[in-house]
Amino acid sequence: MIHRIHILLLVLTSQTCLLANGKSLINPNLRIVNGSNAGVGEFPFMCALYYKGFFTCGATILSEEWILTAAHCVYNRDESEFSVLTGTNDLMDPNGTETYVSQVIIHEQYQNTIDQVDDIALLKLTVALEFDSLTQPVTLSQPNGDPPANSAVVVMGWGVNQYKGHPMQYLQKATIDLYNNPSCEAIYEPYGINILGTNLCAGTPQGGIGQCTGDSGGPVVVEGSPTVQVGVVSFSAKPCGIQGFPGVNTRVSQFIHWIQNNTDL
Repeated sequence: MIHRIHILLLVLTSQTCLLANGKSLINPNLRIVNGSNAGVGEFPFMCALYYKGFFTCGATILSEEWILTAAHCVYNRDESEFSVLTGTNDLMDPNGTETYVSQVIIHEQYQNTIDQVDDIALLKLTVALEFDSLTQPVTLSQPNGDPPANSAVVVMGWGVNQYKGHPMQYLQKATIDLYNNPSCEAIYEPYGINILGTNLCAGTPQGGIGQCTGDSGGPVVVEGSPTVQVGVVSFSAKPCGIQGFPGVNTRVSQFIHWIQNNTDL
């Protein structure tokens, strides 16, 4: 018997986290599903994406002027209303730096459908970031450089810690495992969802750990020296962390040339 699940985008459709006077009006006690607080400066490339002053998605720093996120986080929205918060794990930290976005570039073949094909976007900032120990660019996975299935990866974000919950205050992280694409395809295909070569799936067989609403656009990384981003959070089954359904991410290594062609990187 096929169990009923809901495949939804991991994006805050009801914007519940207001950035006002350097502070976010959120519930400070919630977190990524069964994650833990990230250390200060542990992921200096991580940033929070805001729309009209409300937290909406995660993102990563590519350079002083460029940010990487998911296309569905910015699709059909006014690009002048986006800003990013950098240099902090705490959405209520008055010392974090808010910078507005001047340009949004969505992948030309992005499809806002259940498959979320080519779910990737670039943001250009109005003012260049100043790098320090809390603000640094991420290293991206290169073509043919992705780790094998069953490798441990880390997903992070300020998303909710349960389905229909609220964004949390502190950046959360969780360690999960990569799935091979055929296994992931076998899980999602009965529900009419295609897993493509541009996707990267990650989760745990037992469930209960992983990405949830609001974590969209944030990174999936392999920790090391340097830590390498292999995925951009795209979508998953609901309720969050349901057993047997890994999260689906955009495979960064398949978009390196697209990123280079659209930036000065």
